[in-house]
Amino acid sequence: MLLNPLAPRVSLSVPRPAGSSRTKLRRPTLFLSTFLVLALCFAAVAALVVAGVAAHSRGVSTSAWFTGTGLGDLVRELGDLALATIGYSVLGMALGQFVRSAVFAVIVGFA
Repeated sequence: MLLNPLAPRVSLSVPRPAGSSRTKLRRPTLFLSTFLVLALCFAAVAALVVAGVAAHSRGVSTSAWFTGTGLGDLVRELGDLALATIGYSVLGMALGQFVRSAVFAVIVGFA
C-alpha cells in the first residue's frame, strides 16, 4: 500500500487536556494534606479532652490553659503541627514518585 505524502495525517491518539500532568499529582496531594490536617485536628481535640480529664483527676489547675495566652499558644502549636504534617506528606509523596517502590520509599524516608 502506497501512502500519499500530501494527504493530511490523522492522529489516532487521544489528546490530553491542558495541564493534565499537573492535576495527576495536585489532587492526591490536596486530598492527602486535607485528610491529614483533619486527622491532626481531631487528635488534638481528643488529646485536649483527655489531658483536661487527667489533670482534673489529679488536682492540677487548668485555668491557665483557657486564657488568651494559653489558647494562643495552643493555636500556634497546632498550626506548626499542621505545616509539619503537610510538609512531610508532600515530601513522602514526592519520594514515592521518584522511587516508585513503596517499601524502598519507606526505607529511604526513615533513613
